Amino acid sequence: MNELLGILDSTRNISMDWVYTRFPGDMIGVTHKISHAKSLKGFREGVSEIHAPGLNVMYGDADNNIAWFAAAKLYRHAEEENTNFILDNSNGAKHVIEYFDFDQNPQAINPPWNYVYSANNQPGKVGDYLYPGYYVAEDRAKRVVQLLDARKDFTMEDTRKMINDVQSAVAPGLIHIIGQNMTKVCFYPKMRIRHWKHC
Repeated sequence: MNELLGILDSTRNISMDWVYTRFPGDMIGVTHKISHAKSLKGFREGVSEIHAPGLNVMYGDADNNIAWFAAAKLYRHAEEENTNFILDNSNGAKHVIEYFDFDQNPQAINPPWNYVYSANNQPGKVGDYLYPGYYVAEDRAKRVVQLLDARKDFTMEDTRKMINDVQSAVAPGLIHIIGQNMTKVCFYPKMRIRHWKHC
């Protein structure tokens, strides 16, 4: 990467490692398999062959089966590694110590709550731990669940409102916490400044 990125002012060689180059990938074949699947099982088999990039894939069929799959080859780093930084491989250490089987990927097949959704959040553990750095916070997901759980039937107008919804499920709680630590707002008209005063 040194020659490609001028900002890498380093005498050491910096390289990029991607799971996509670690395993054979045939996205055209996978796409064909998914789009021509005759069953949930066949669809899932196709999705399981997606190693990278990570995708959220939804499924629905005429037999009322629904499913959601987090498609990617997920893996576990050594516990001492901080994946927010460039990893030092000068000693030849093995950074990826385990590749998870697709069965351990987050997924939902005909869930009891009768819908599937994704907001790029991590719904649960991968293997026995929360997968770091791959999923986003659950803010949007919480709001999706609030809207879907609020009723059982939806009109086109309801769906339009849901799609255009901008309310946060997390912000009100944060505002409450902030409000408990502030006593009042002082307004300075001439300076056009609002200043929070602590207790």
